Parts: sequence; structure tokens; C-alpha cells
Amino acid sequence: MLRKGQRGFQRKMAWGLALLLALIYLSGCTTMEEKRDKFLAQGKELYQQGDYIRARLQFKNALQIEPKFPEGLLWLAKTELRLGNPKSAFGALSQAVELKPDLLEAQLLLGQLFLMARKLEESEAKVRLVLKQEPQNIEALLLEASLALARQKPQKALDLLGKVRALDPGKIAAYLMQSLIETKQQQFDAAAATLEAGLKANPKAIELYLARAHLADSQKQFDQAEAALLKAVALEPKNTKLQAELARHYLAARQWEKAEQAWRRNLELEPDKEIHAMELARFFMGLGRPKDGEKALQDFIRQHPQNFSARFALAELYLKIGSEGKGVKVLQEIIDQDASGPKGMQARNQLARLRLAQGRLEEADKLVTEILKDNPKDMNAIQSQGMLALARKDGLKAVTNLRLFTQDQPQNAEAWLLLARAHLLNKEPEQARDKAKKALELKPDYLDARAFLYGTYLQDKDYNGAIQVITRYLKANEKDIANLSALGDVYLLKGDYNQARDTFLKITILEPQNPLGFFKLGLLSRQQKQKEQAIRYFEQALGKQPNFLPALQQLVGMNLEEKQPAKAVEAVRQAMAHSPKNPLFRQMLGELLLAQKQPEEAARVLEEAVALNPGNLAAMRLLITAYQRQADPESACRKLEEKAANPASPPYYSLLLATLYERQKKYDKAVDLYNTLLQRDLFPILTRNNLAYLLADRFPTPENLEKARKLTAEILEDRPDDPNLLDTMGWVLGKQGNCKEAKTYLERAVAKSPDNPSLLYHLGWCGAKLGETAKAQETLKKALTSKADFPERAETQKLLDSLNTGKP
Repeated sequence: MLRKGQRGFQRKMAWGLALLLALIYLSGCTTMEEKRDKFLAQGKELYQQGDYIRARLQFKNALQIEPKFPEGLLWLAKTELRLGNPKSAFGALSQAVELKPDLLEAQLLLGQLFLMARKLEESEAKVRLVLKQEPQNIEALLLEASLALARQKPQKALDLLGKVRALDPGKIAAYLMQSLIETKQQQFDAAAATLEAGLKANPKAIELYLARAHLADSQKQFDQAEAALLKAVALEPKNTKLQAELARHYLAARQWEKAEQAWRRNLELEPDKEIHAMELARFFMGLGRPKDGEKALQDFIRQHPQNFSARFALAELYLKIGSEGKGVKVLQEIIDQDASGPKGMQARNQLARLRLAQGRLEEADKLVTEILKDNPKDMNAIQSQGMLALARKDGLKAVTNLRLFTQDQPQNAEAWLLLARAHLLNKEPEQARDKAKKALELKPDYLDARAFLYGTYLQDKDYNGAIQVITRYLKANEKDIANLSALGDVYLLKGDYNQARDTFLKITILEPQNPLGFFKLGLLSRQQKQKEQAIRYFEQALGKQPNFLPALQQLVGMNLEEKQPAKAVEAVRQAMAHSPKNPLFRQMLGELLLAQKQPEEAARVLEEAVALNPGNLAAMRLLITAYQRQADPESACRKLEEKAANPASPPYYSLLLATLYERQKKYDKAVDLYNTLLQRDLFPILTRNNLAYLLADRFPTPENLEKARKLTAEILEDRPDDPNLLDTMGWVLGKQGNCKEAKTYLERAVAKSPDNPSLLYHLGWCGAKLGETAKAQETLKKALTSKADFPERAETQKLLDSLNTGKP
């Protein structure tokens, strides 16, 4: 047995051990809380710096220590909102308020999420909960104002915002929201005064300066907008977003040089960021200055040779301006630099899509095969393989590949439409319709998917089926103008004129300023032989929208059918009066005047059309014809020579004059002028092509033919599928005696433009040279069946006669 002293000692030891364990336990708890709070503090700091990815990680670390930590859940939710993840934020906030109902910031954030989801009652409940505890809570009052706006109660919103401003004159959001309401109510002076008051209370608020500038720009008060933006820039001179806003403003004010300076300033501020070089290039492209855009990207690439984004942007620029050869070259450079890497794969995919769009299927197939060999799961390549199968009419293979693509990208509406096309090709119409409907579920305004879906019924003349499907979509939105238009079209095809009329009339009621309904009623009346009524509807459509070309074309066509060309001319003149800067209207008028044998007046109008759009080749050709048909063509030629010689005149006059010289058979003068244009690098494609053809056709010396071949090769590199360029190369090679190679170019040209009689003549001529008599005869006969007045008609007939008699 233990003695009394021993028992006492043991009791003391036990109490001591218990106390020590308690201290250790309490010490451990404090340490865990400290760790949790440290993670939270680090997360808040990263959040304030805008580093939301790393901030989220810290908040999650805090929650790993204490999963039911309301403040940690709140900050995690705020970070998820910044990262664009409202669903994750909603979950975290719901947990936070369940653990701590008086966490008012979390309650308000939930209210904002409910408002975003248009759950107004739930949002209002959160507002009431917060205001009950804090009647003057600024954020709750702002949310209540937003709710009032959502319920179409702008005055209540303004009253609440006034209360917010009285409580906190420095609350920027209140000024911004109030100015937006006033702007929507077209109270522009009041909106400006609100923003000025906000700036007086917050002289360093960048958001208010930007809002003031946007409002001034919308009222074309460009000086005031510039002043507001310059004040913002003075506050943050290294803020590239402000320079971008300045550039946007200067574009709106049409101050091109200042806009350029703003974009260049960004490049100076952040010389290693390709986005600024790309924005500068886009600016130049928008002004029609592709060479400056090209230089901006090339300069950046020279300084950053490993920057692939800038190279992709340069390739895109080349492809947009038609310099296909240069674009392909840049993509190939990317492939060479990153052969098996992600950028190389991206470049291969882009090149494959380009070849696919050009119909060069073998080249596209080779590229896709290379990609899939290195990466069998490359979805872009799998999509391209499916599109290749569509182009080759291989429905089964298209379905197989495009099904994989939709599985990888189930939210991609375009992918589902491609799969729908594959099923239809594979003779599976019901599956095709299902997939098109899936595309429309994802993208209800996807017009291509609608057209495809409705077309599956119309191709079988199943008008009732189409009506049933369209009507089902209209139940979800009876004001959908595109679907109403499609429904009316189906009734028209079905011959149900009453239903068609009712449907088109509904469009005019829903959108009385939209020309579409009146235009459709005009088409319906025309089909019913109600000519006067049709004309009235077309005139109404033009009254609603003077630039509505389809209505004008119908009016002109009807007047010409009735042999009333004067009325057709008057209709176009009226359209021109409403839209004086529309070059297509002037082109139409010029063509009508030529048909009425008024070449002098036609030339005047067509000159205006070309001045408005110098790249309009059709208008240029009509203008040349107008000069040629004048009573005194030599006098007309002299007038054009005077214009071309004037240094202040646009350069297209020189191109027109060179073309006129060709028509007048003044070939020496045409060659001289083309050479001048070539030296000035004006109209590079047209100039090189016209000069090369003229040299081969009229001056076929060995030296000239070689020069012509080189000129054509330069432009063919950029536009390898242009039938005119292919024809020129074929003609040059034929004249050089290389008819075998010439034939390949001429066949490609005819494949692209199968009814062009000049191209057919050249192909027939080449076939005759190769001894392919029967084929040449067939091609020449086809050329002669053309109703077009082509310059080689006499030569075509002569060559065909010689082949028929066996005496070439």
C-alpha cells in the first residue's frame, strides 16, 4: 500500500500533467488560429493587389484549417466573383450566412447574385434583412436602387441614390448609377451635372472621368471628353487603359494623328507587351493603312523574335488584306520555330483551315494528318478532319469526327451544327434535326442553325413540319422577328398567302421602323401579281431605311419589266438623296444610265461611286465603258488624261486611264502608264496582272514574257485561287510555249469561274496547241454560247472554225 505522502505526491503529479496537457492543447489551438488568420491576411493582401488566383489559394488554406470559418468563406466568395465564378461564390456565401446570419456583407453579396439571376424577391429579402439591422447601410441602399431599376421604377432609384449621396458624398457608384439613369431618360445635361458633382466630391475618381468622357463623346462634345480623359491621364500617366480610352475618343472625334500617338504611347509604356503592337496594327487597318499595320507588327517581332502572338497577328493581317502568300509564310515560320509545340500545332491548324476554305483538300489533309500523328487528341485537327470529310461528301467519317468534337466541346453551338450537317450528309435527317436543335438551345439567335433546321423540312417540301417547328420556337418568344420572317416565307412557299400576309403584317406592327416586314409584304404582293401594291410596300421599306438595297433592287427590277426606265432612275435618285454616301446606289444609277445610252451622265455618277469606294472594280469597269461609249471618246480620253495628270487627283484616275487605253487599243500608252503605277506601288494586284497580260498578249517578246511571268508569280503567291491571276499565268506560259503547264493554271481558272468566256477561250486555245482537238472544240463552243460581249469572241470563232476544218 502507498503511504499518505506518496498518494499526495501522485495527486500533485496528475494535476500537473493535466495542467501541462491543457496548456499544450490551448497553445495548439492558438497556433492553428494564428495560421488560419495568417492565410486570411495573406489572401486579403493578394486580393487587394488583384492577384485573385493566389488569393483564392490562401483563402482555401484558411478554410482547410477551419472549414466553418464565415469570414474565410466570405473572402473566398469575393475572389470567386472576381474570377467570374458566380456559382462557386453563391455556394460559399450561402455557407457563410448559414454559419453567421449577421455577416451583412455576405448577405448583400447574395442579394446582388439574386438580382443578377433576376430573382428579385430573393434579392429584396436580403436588402430588407440588412436594412433592418443597419437602416443607413450604403451598400444595401445601392442594391435597393438597383432593384428599383430592375422593376422599371427609375424615380424610386433616383430617390434612393440621393439618400446615398447625402449619407456618403464620396460614394462613386451612386453618381455613376444616377448618371446612367439620367442618360437613359435623355436628360444629358442632368447626367453631366451629376458626374461633375461626383468629380467635385472625388477629384481622383478615374471611373467618373471615364464616364464623363463617354457621355461627352456620345453628344459629340469632343473637347469636353478630351479634357476629362487628360485629367484622368494626369492622375495615372502610366495607365495603359487610359491611353486606350484616349485612342478610342480620338477615333470618335476623327483625330487620327492623336489616336495614333495614344496607341504608340502604350507601346512606349509597355514595350514588351504584344497587345499594344496589335492594337496599333488594328488601328492602321481600320484606317485602310495595312502597310503601317504590317510595319508595327514587324517592328515588334524584330525586337521580340520569340513572340508567337505577334506573329499570329501578322499572319491574320496578311490574310485579311488578301496577301495570302505572306500569311502562309508567317504561319510556316511559326511551325518551323515550334515544330512539335502548341504554337506550331496552332499554326498548322490555321493553315489547314485556310487550305480547306480554298478547296485545296489534299494539302489540308496532309497538315491535319501531321497534327494528329503528333497529337491524336488535338480537337482542332479532329474538327478539321470532320470538315474535310464534309467537303469530300463522306458522311460517315464526318459524323465520327464531329461527334468527338461535340463531346469535347458540348457548349459549342457551331460544333453541333457541323455535326447536324454531317448527319444530313449521312442520310440521317432526324438526327440532323436533333443536333441543329441542340445548337439552337445553346445559341437561340444562331441564324445559320435556324436556316439549316428549317431547310431540312423545306428540301422535302414538308411545309407543315417547318411551320410546326418555327411555331414552337415562337411560343418561347412571339416577338422574334427572324422566326416570324421565316414562318412567313414558309407560308409563301406553301401558297398560303393569307397566313403569309398576316405574319408579315405582324412584323410591321412589332417593329414599325424595320423595313423587313414591308419588304416581305412587297414580295408577297409581287408574287400575287399585285404590282401597284408591291411598289407601295417596297417604297415603304425604303422610307423606313433608305439604305435597304433589296427593296430598291425590287423597285428597279419591276420598273424595268414594265419598260419604265425613267421610273427606275427616279427610284435610285430618291434613294441617293437619302443616302448620298452609298456608292452602290451610284453604281446602280450609272448602269441604268448606260443602258439608256447616256454615257456622259453615267460617267459623272460612276466617278462619284469610284471616289466613294476606289476598290470597287465593277464600278471602275462601268466607268471605263461610259468613257468609251461617249459621242467623242477621244475628248473623253483627254479629260481623263487631264485628271490623271493632276497631282491632286486620286490615283485611281491613272488606273482608269490605263484601262481605257487598252480598250482604245493604245497599247504602248497603257504599258507606259502601268509601269508608272508599278513604280509607285499603286494598285499592286491590278497593275501587275493587267501589265503582265498586256505584255503577253500584245508584246510577246521573250523578255516581255519572262517579265510577265515574274509579275504574275508575285501576285499569285498572295492570291493563288484568283481566276483572273490564274488565267494570266496560263496565258503567259502558253505564249512561252509551255502549254502543258499553262493548261493546269487555265483549268484551275475555269474551275473557279466556269462561265467566263475569255477563260474558256484561253483553255481552248491551249488545248488546240496540245493537239486535244475534241476537248478544245467543246470548250470553244461553250465560250461562244455566252451572251457576254467578250473581246476574244472573233478569235474564238476563228479558232473553232479552223479546228472544224482541220486547218489550224
